[in-house]
Amino acid sequence: MIDGKLFGLVRKPREFSYGSLWIRADWLQRLGLAEPTTLEEFRDVLRAFRGADPDGNGKKDTVGLTGSGLAAFDPIFGAFGIAGPGSIYADGDKIVDGYNDPRVRQPLAFIRSLFDEQLVDPDLFGLKTAEARDRAFQGSAGAIMIGWDQMTKPEFVRAQQAAQPDSDWQPIDVLDGPHGAGAMPTSPFGAVQGIPAALADDEERLNALLDYVNHICTPEGSRLVMFGLEGSHYELDGDTVVPLPAMDEDGAYFFAYQVAGRDENLYLEVKFPKQKTAWQGARDRKRVTQYESLVTPPDGFNTADADRFGKEQIVLFLTGERSLDTYPDFLEQLNGQFDFAGYTESAREQLAALGHPR
Repeated sequence: MIDGKLFGLVRKPREFSYGSLWIRADWLQRLGLAEPTTLEEFRDVLRAFRGADPDGNGKKDTVGLTGSGLAAFDPIFGAFGIAGPGSIYADGDKIVDGYNDPRVRQPLAFIRSLFDEQLVDPDLFGLKTAEARDRAFQGSAGAIMIGWDQMTKPEFVRAQQAAQPDSDWQPIDVLDGPHGAGAMPTSPFGAVQGIPAALADDEERLNALLDYVNHICTPEGSRLVMFGLEGSHYELDGDTVVPLPAMDEDGAYFFAYQVAGRDENLYLEVKFPKQKTAWQGARDRKRVTQYESLVTPPDGFNTADADRFGKEQIVLFLTGERSLDTYPDFLEQLNGQFDFAGYTESAREQLAALGHPR
């Protein structure tokens, strides 16, 4: 707190989501299928992955799609032009939320149909990212929504090839929906990080921390926390960063120290040149911009309770434990008892003050 106001450090944002839809290209080839580009083609592929014995073992032991939680369905929500339940985004020049947007019923019904046909990993809502990735690598599923880094870093490629040497996982672009071109939900705004209040009484440590932040915002300091020590981990050829072998060996300099963020394009060009096709595809695709990270919950709004209730009910709708016919009743309880309507209206006011659509 400074003069009664709360201050924080804004981390330079990453403008695109790492999450992408990955698919077994070798299974597509074995079954004579093309890479899906629309929702309906995607459902047909999942049906084949479920029932056409894509791994050739004579058993019906595969599912179409796996992933971790609701995020597994981001490509489907994006195909309808929305960011999904719990998100704040724009519909034209109006800010809407992913629960009350009338368009959300369509993707919910589509996903529900995937569960009805047993095309989705039944354990999906209880899986962590690494668990979902391991299932995919072991041949349990033919598609997964996951970050490109979780599929293409050398250690994960080795794990994939050790589990199924003939597997060929490839990222695919956004899926087009019934109303036109699709997109991928993305929150392109940086996190705000706080300094512990205890440092207010420790001027030496506070100044040291501020000196550190100031330094890593310089070109030299930024390169330090992205790449390590010049001469040891990288060399400069003019303005070009040339990695040295030690960069991959000494990871301690990286990530955790990037409290001010990083130049994402420069970082990925230097650190992940072999994965460029994957991360460039994620960077360049069409997006649905999410704004909720810019919104401060209004006084009295319990974010944790509303989020828990909302997500739990969405899972029930998707798995068939609750009828979609009762969706209006769900909204009435969410907007009333949990005051999600008040939160959304506050979000509109705050985003309008920042120059975003109201």
